[in-house]
Amino acid sequence: MNPAAIGKYAAVMADELKTEVVVIAEPRIGRAAERQERAKGFLEGLHAAGVKEAGIYPNQGAETARLVDFKDKIVVAVTDCGGAAFDTAFNAGAPVLTGTVARTPGRTGWENAARAIERAAALAEEEGRGIALVAASGKALDDVLATYYLSERLLLRRF
Repeated sequence: MNPAAIGKYAAVMADELKTEVVVIAEPRIGRAAERQERAKGFLEGLHAAGVKEAGIYPNQGAETARLVDFKDKIVVAVTDCGGAAFDTAFNAGAPVLTGTVARTPGRTGWENAARAIERAAALAEEEGRGIALVAASGKALDDVLATYYLSERLLLRRF
C-alpha cells in the first residue's frame, strides 16, 4: 500500500522517543541483500526522514527476539503476511494493534491472546471505537483459526 509512509512514521516516533529503528524482514533464510530489497519501500520512507535503521534482521518468528534486543526500540516487521491489512488501516488513520496466539519467551500463547484482547478492548473503549480482527493471512489455517479464537475471547469479554 504505502510502506514509505510507515517508514516516515517510524522515523518520527524514533526521533520523538530518542530511540533506534530495528527492521525485521523476509526471507527467513537468505542473504541480507534480499531482506534489504524486500524492505525497500519502508527503508525509503525511513531514510527520507533522516533516520538510518539499527539493523535488518530475518523474521524468525518468536526466535527473532533472540537476535536483537527490542527493549525501548521501534521495531517494524516487513513481512509477507498481514502487511496489507495493517498498512491499509494505518494509512486510513486507524490505530493498529497486533497480537498473537503464539508462544513467546516467558509467555504462553494463551497469555499472549488474553493480553492482545485486553489491549485492543481498552483502546477501543477509551477512544469509543469498534474493533476489527484481521488474520495475518487468509491462506494459512493457523492464522484464520487464531483470529477466530481471538474473536471468541473478545465476545466473552463482552466488549
